[in-house]
Amino acid sequence: MNILILGHKGYLGSFLYDNLKHYKNFNIYTETDKDIKYDYIINCASKTSLEYCEKYPDISYESNYKVLPKNHSKSLKAKIITFSSYYVYDDINICNENSKTTDKYFYNKHKMASELYATSHNGIAFRLGKLFGNVKNDQNKLTDHILKNNNIILDEVIFNPTSVQQVFDVVLYELLKNNLKGIYNLSNKGTCTHYEYGKELIKITGKKTRIEKIKKIDKSFDNYGRFAMDISKIDAIIKLRDWKEDLKIYA
Repeated sequence: MNILILGHKGYLGSFLYDNLKHYKNFNIYTETDKDIKYDYIINCASKTSLEYCEKYPDISYESNYKVLPKNHSKSLKAKIITFSSYYVYDDINICNENSKTTDKYFYNKHKMASELYATSHNGIAFRLGKLFGNVKNDQNKLTDHILKNNNIILDEVIFNPTSVQQVFDVVLYELLKNNLKGIYNLSNKGTCTHYEYGKELIKITGKKTRIEKIKKIDKSFDNYGRFAMDISKIDAIIKLRDWKEDLKIYA
């Protein structure tokens, strides 16, 4: 099976690449080869900061949307797996795949365009929670911020912790079974607040980090805190693990 991974140096892409390349039936490519016809294109290319994307919309358009159809056009029979995020939601309830979304920001607009491209070509779009677990790739995500600082501020906004290992397991399932299609929320089981996540991480690692709890951190995008996801759709197909179980990687 020929698999092209876009964004293979990123937080998620590098983890998928490092783990998939050991399967003898998978031929993993990281750059488009005009002589290769791909069976899958896994799109991990992304600019994940909403603030950055608002400042540089052209870069957001290229990274969060255009890179997918540009590469897929060279291998139109390839099935697409692309990744979006819970930041596309804007709902006061726990969000399922049909909940209210927003295209107010460039990131959201471009990510949903990528979702539409993938699903209109019988592919898959996974809306991910906040990622953790790639210990080889330091991008100063929430987990890195907690572990590297002695004093931090975390809020009570609810989110979905999502390990890269859990994402890998679902991607591997699809590569072996080829039976998923459409949009799925994807994270580990269980939601928590950023503060609760920080306390659990500190308990596991034994760090002496001091955490100040506040109600809500000010953000420049107004759907912040309106994106906690219901993952029952994918969990009915592939049994997911509790986020605390996967967090033990840092122990």
